[in-house]
Amino acid sequence: MEFRKSNFCQPPPYFHPPQPKQPSPTDPDCDAFVFLVSYANQQKQTPGSLPAKDLFDSSWFRQCRRYIESQNRSYYILCGKHGLIHPETLMTAYEYSISNLTLKERQQWGRQVVDDLISVENLLPGDIVTVFSSEMYFSALLDAFNDREIYAEQPLNSMNMGQQLRWFRDRVGYENPAHDPTRKKRTYKKRA
Repeated sequence: MEFRKSNFCQPPPYFHPPQPKQPSPTDPDCDAFVFLVSYANQQKQTPGSLPAKDLFDSSWFRQCRRYIESQNRSYYILCGKHGLIHPETLMTAYEYSISNLTLKERQQWGRQVVDDLISVENLLPGDIVTVFSSEMYFSALLDAFNDREIYAEQPLNSMNMGQQLRWFRDRVGYENPAHDPTRKKRTYKKRA
C-alpha cells in the first residue's frame, strides 16, 4: 500500500484558521502549536457529506473537539483511510482503521501524515503537537515526529475512557449543562 499526499488536509477556501501560538484562553498548561485527534468509529449516517468535524459523533470526539476549539489552535483529524483531514473537509461515513495495516504500512502512513502536517502548518523543529488518539495511531506517528525533531505529546495515554472524558470535562465543562452536578438548581416556591 502506498500513501500519497492527501488532498483532505488542505482547508476549504472559505475556512479562516485561528491565529497560532497565542496564549491559550482556557488552559495555561497548553503549549501545543497544533492538535491531532483520531477519528471516531461512531459516525453520523447521512445521505450526503458533512464536514469531518461534524461527521464523527462519539461523546469522546465531541468533548475532545470542544476542548481543542477552546484553545484557539489549529487541529486536524487522523484518519486511517485518508491520513490527515482538515476538520472542514466534506466527507461521508466510512469504515477503515490503521489496525488493518501491517506495522510497515502504519509507519508509512505515519510519515505521510507528519509530512502533510509539516507542509500545511509550517512546523519547525521544537514545535509541539498534542495528539488525542489511541496508542496505535500515536505510535504510527512517533518515529516521524522524532526524525523531524517535533515534540509530540499524548496527554491522555494512561487514562481509561471515563478518565479521558473527565479530563475534557474538567477543562471545558459538560457538553450538556443540564448534566453538570455542580450547576445551581432552580427552586420553586409553592403558591399559597
